[in-house]
Amino acid sequence: MTLARLPHTGQYRVNFRDGTDATAATADTLDDAVKLGWAMVELRALDITLARLPNTGHYRVNFIYGADATAATAEKLDDAIKLGRAMAVERAERQAEEAKFRRALANLAARGVTLARLPGVISATAQTRPPRPPRHWTTPLSSAERWRPNAPQK
Repeated sequence: MTLARLPHTGQYRVNFRDGTDATAATADTLDDAVKLGWAMVELRALDITLARLPNTGHYRVNFIYGADATAATAEKLDDAIKLGRAMAVERAERQAEEAKFRRALANLAARGVTLARLPGVISATAQTRPPRPPRHWTTPLSSAERWRPNAPQK
């Protein structure tokens, strides 16, 4: 994390060492800049970006590599931090639901059910061969048919 004072405006610029101008943010006081830096580090660990909008003083929160449609703004830094944490939790829950759905599809595929994904509709077709009966459905062998290792040879 880098912190520099801008000579022409007197503001403080906060950025990551590997960051670009797009990831940089400015603050009016040194205390605000330090708080902003800590917030940027915390949210970056959650794959969330935090930037201060230049003319309004609002904060922009978005996913890393997120589109403009997923961005949100907040007036205060504390609100932006809460918003970023909520976005990370929401994404984690959505990913857990998607993983659960993928596991269910894998279980169906293991049973021989094939799924064809249509636009907005998922249709299932039954397997082509009949299912294998469970072991307990088979008829037991009679005692004469069973092989006994200690039986005398005739």
